[in-house]
Amino acid sequence: MTMSTEPITETGRTAADRHTLAWVMLAALGLYGALALPFFRGRVYTIDDLGAFHLPLRHFYAQCLATGEPFDWLPYLFSGMYISGEGQGGMHHPWHLLLYRYLPLRGAFGLELLLNYPLAAAGMYAFLRRREVDPAAALFGGIAFAFGGANLLRFMHPNATAVMSHVPWLLWMWDISLRSRDRRHRAVADVAIAVATGSQLLLGHPQYVWFSLLAEGAYAVFVRLSERVTMRRLCAAAVAKMLGIAIGAVQLLPSVEYLAASTRQSVDADFAFSGSMHPLNLVQLVAPYLFDSRVAGRNTHELTLYCGAVPLLLVVWLLACRRRDGKTNPLLWAGVVFAGAALVAALGKYSFLYALQTYLPVVGKFRFPCRHAVLFELSVAAIAAIAFSELSRAAGAESREHRRLWPVWAVVVLAFLLAVASRFVWDARYLGTLPAVFAGPAILAVVAALVSLASNGHRWALIGLVVATAIDLGVYGLSYSVLTKTADLSALIARLPEPPGEPSTAVAFDLARHGEKIDPVGNRLLMRSWRRVDGYVGLQPARELDYRNVSALRAAGAGWVRREAATGIASLISHDHQWHKVPDPMPRARLVREAVVSRVRAADLKTLELRTAAIVDEPIELSDSALGRARILADRPGRIRLLVETTGRQLLCLTESYHAGWTVLVDNQPGRTLRANGDFLAALVERGRHDVEFRFQPASLWYGKAISTVGIVIAACLFGIRIAIREPWALCPRFSWPRRRWRSARSC
Repeated sequence: MTMSTEPITETGRTAADRHTLAWVMLAALGLYGALALPFFRGRVYTIDDLGAFHLPLRHFYAQCLATGEPFDWLPYLFSGMYISGEGQGGMHHPWHLLLYRYLPLRGAFGLELLLNYPLAAAGMYAFLRRREVDPAAALFGGIAFAFGGANLLRFMHPNATAVMSHVPWLLWMWDISLRSRDRRHRAVADVAIAVATGSQLLLGHPQYVWFSLLAEGAYAVFVRLSERVTMRRLCAAAVAKMLGIAIGAVQLLPSVEYLAASTRQSVDADFAFSGSMHPLNLVQLVAPYLFDSRVAGRNTHELTLYCGAVPLLLVVWLLACRRRDGKTNPLLWAGVVFAGAALVAALGKYSFLYALQTYLPVVGKFRFPCRHAVLFELSVAAIAAIAFSELSRAAGAESREHRRLWPVWAVVVLAFLLAVASRFVWDARYLGTLPAVFAGPAILAVVAALVSLASNGHRWALIGLVVATAIDLGVYGLSYSVLTKTADLSALIARLPEPPGEPSTAVAFDLARHGEKIDPVGNRLLMRSWRRVDGYVGLQPARELDYRNVSALRAAGAGWVRREAATGIASLISHDHQWHKVPDPMPRARLVREAVVSRVRAADLKTLELRTAAIVDEPIELSDSALGRARILADRPGRIRLLVETTGRQLLCLTESYHAGWTVLVDNQPGRTLRANGDFLAALVERGRHDVEFRFQPASLWYGKAISTVGIVIAACLFGIRIAIREPWALCPRFSWPRRRWRSARSC
């Protein structure tokens, strides 16, 4: 079966091309339907971090939005933490605010996860069409990028996939800004760059925003060198990028503050190299199921490199049969260079390139260099789309170049040799089953046959490549990160392993130190309103006390410790097969009459009478009168109100974590917050009856909102100016004459 060889034009496509495009669209819908199937069945996705971190956090977020309460302070983890600074919830993003304010939790959570993939595919399609790639090939590139291993296996990191879904759109906007001849189009593109950049920052994954900056910077340099774009256009786009950073300040500034007060500041130099991709993982490209965990290592979703058999062989075919006079050649070679650089960076400590990043501020503290694989996949998807377009043309061409197919089959032979050699070279304990080991080479053989048939004029083989791509990527990604673990939301909450009684005290659930493996239940207890002295987050807040000590647990008001976390903690009282009881935990709020200054708080806390005394940072004069009473009137996130009665000057101590962003009002008059017992919030109260209210109002959040507002206003004003007039400097005649004079001199 052969199809027409009439070339594709902008005004019309042949029936064969429309047929191919229809199959690509069908493949995209099939992949997306399989991805969304659990959602339409009324279930929630709970694999790995989705159930352990993201779902509980969104549960808290949705509750705050429903009641109109602030959500920046989370009282349920680490005795309270600045959750907006931790950032992974993307709580200030307008899209999230709308989703979780007006939709039920299950619907909002599902849409947040699922919409990233069509957004990524559509962005790749728009970018490739802008680069004059055929529609079917452009959509094929969108599928290869959106549903490739690096994106689909990170389904449990929704903020990461959301940031990456912006990248092809940003490349499209940069292309318009730098190459378009229409000034209004360039103005719209610059504003879109600012908005998209702000959106990325508001999603709260700085490492993937950094990846986006690398891709955008590389593309800007490529366009500048290949098409001699003027510096004025380049500077205009760069200004738009900086305005986007300003728009994202409401998330960026809290993240910077939180980072400075987290455990990440105390890590050693080797931390940045943790998660380096061992060179052995390159085998994944041709044998994705060779290892029992699919990767050389145990962290499958982080170390994955598989981009699909079809994109890989299309890239090999294109490099072997490249058109020397084609318009896409410059983009092809730029993509190859960028893919190689991303792959080298993903190797981390096994290469030289990533070491350069460790000298940079902030980004030098990122870990998991293997995550650069997503940039490798972005480049491979773009090159594969170009190859698909070229293969479509080759299928209708009269001349055949059979000798150029040998590199494609060489890859297949290499894959089979690796599969055979692995049975003799590597320990069988780390290898997959025999069918799994040879599954990858078998897929490559089928794809190589389809590529050969398509290059020899069989247009139906293109359809086979599209179907093979959908099956290959779908089976690889969905079987690991999507369909293996889902649950009914109400049943999930009902079967949580709760401590005995009501959640009036805190609980220690895992007590994992920074970098240690945590229990898969993660933070789900907060969905039942239990406060924890520990928790599971990407950046743990730095704390002074060691909570594997009973005195620290008592100071935190912890009443229960899970048996698995109780190992090595003396003086706990065994309750049942799941829980230990902490003796005499401190109440949520109490008054003390003795303030002890100490520089070794963890040691002195063991001998301190916590009911009547507290450790402070500076000398405080207190009254030796009878202990007063503190009654809690309101205990909400970021707001604690109490009624205090005391016969002398005393220290009001809470079991809420101290943060510089806490303020206190005593009878509506500003007071002073203090740090008590190393990690906790306190304030001085004088003799009498007082209304005391603590509010969490960090300066970083206030300044962030102000800068974001200014950034939005400036972006809107610049957009209006560029749309309204041809030359913005004409608004100020005083400075217009140097410009006219420079133009006259240049024309001469």
